[in-house]
Amino acid sequence: MEDIEIRKVWAHNIVGEFNLITSLLPQLPFISFDTEFPGTVYPPQNLHLPSSELYESVKKNVNATNIIQIGITLSNGKTHYVWEFNFKDFNLSRGDLHNPDSINMLRDQGIDFEKNAQEGIASEKFIYLMLCSGLLRNSKVTWVGFHTSYDFGYLIKMLNGGKLPDHLKEFVHAVRWNFGGRVYDIKHMMKECEGLYGGLERVAKVLGVERTSGKCHEAGSDSLLTLQTFFKMIPSCMIYGLELHYPHIQIRTLPHHQPQPQFRRVVYHHPPPCYYQLIRC
Repeated sequence: MEDIEIRKVWAHNIVGEFNLITSLLPQLPFISFDTEFPGTVYPPQNLHLPSSELYESVKKNVNATNIIQIGITLSNGKTHYVWEFNFKDFNLSRGDLHNPDSINMLRDQGIDFEKNAQEGIASEKFIYLMLCSGLLRNSKVTWVGFHTSYDFGYLIKMLNGGKLPDHLKEFVHAVRWNFGGRVYDIKHMMKECEGLYGGLERVAKVLGVERTSGKCHEAGSDSLLTLQTFFKMIPSCMIYGLELHYPHIQIRTLPHHQPQPQFRRVVYHHPPPCYYQLIRC
């Protein structure tokens, strides 16, 4: 399978890469994203809490820690462009709050924290360029993620001036306002597809999706695998309605895939309707 280039983005080349994103977006309207961050430093005592209390846990952790990487993939089902944005916000030598196990895992996967601190992007510049790029507040795009509560958390934190909104209702409004009405979280969707469970790697393997570039827990590579997995889910789980928004793209046949018999086919005429479920994924 052909390798897909993951474009590494730092402070010195971010403007040019966002210009490229803006130029490609009309032809590549599917966007997936993934974040890498310093881990959970305040783990919730109970995962079976109401959504409002789970949001409090997400908010506490996101507000206390700084982003490390964001991966973004643009696609139309055939063509994929992948970016990996490296941030300087998290500084290990400064003693920024982190989960040591998470940092060791990310270092083992190749993240150079010293280089990030010296050459990385300031989140304020990233979010300004993201707002100017057409990625956000754009009714013509579809966003896809996997287990997105923290992913959305860090982006909304940037958009909100460095802190998450106080209440879940405000967070949900911010997600909807900035990312639009077509937001798919695979972790939420697969609850309705028998045979699909576990993490991204397992779901991709069950669907026959191979990681074509990069490694697990690299934000660019994970964003690409997320979108490739989503495209395989379209015929498997009968996700309808996308072709109405993108009549020029052969959604139902890209990529070709024979549905596996263990999947209960679920019709998604629209994205999962309750944004509050993103917190529970």
